[in-house]
Amino acid sequence: MLETVFSAVDHLPAPSGPASGSDWAPPLWLLEAAGGDCGLIADLVDSFDTDTRARIERIRAALAAADYLKIQAEAHTIKGGAGQLGMDALAGAFEELETISRFGEAATVLAQFDRALRLFAEGQRALAGNSGSRWNRTR
Repeated sequence: MLETVFSAVDHLPAPSGPASGSDWAPPLWLLEAAGGDCGLIADLVDSFDTDTRARIERIRAALAAADYLKIQAEAHTIKGGAGQLGMDALAGAFEELETISRFGEAATVLAQFDRALRLFAEGQRALAGNSGSRWNRTR
């Protein structure tokens, strides 16, 4: 099993650090858990994308209603999903949003949400760049 994982890792770009940079690669533990099945990883990434987009819309609605508890809850869930996929910068941005939301200062929360959205968009570009060849569904 580890041979499959290492073989899959050999074909991945080197990680670019904790940011969600242009050469995203799944964490080694995720490759191992998926048995090297890049199609399964692609499904996880697609699920994260769909779920996060819905949560972002709920955060927007919560911002309009000044519902900071809802913002905290949604940010917490996005943070966890991003962390599981090795998107540390994105996880950190939503963790900060979760923390800042506790104080209910609209301008600060909005600024952090904007930062988190920019990182999400950057991560989506990185994932899209990898989806064409690396994460295709060839099961």
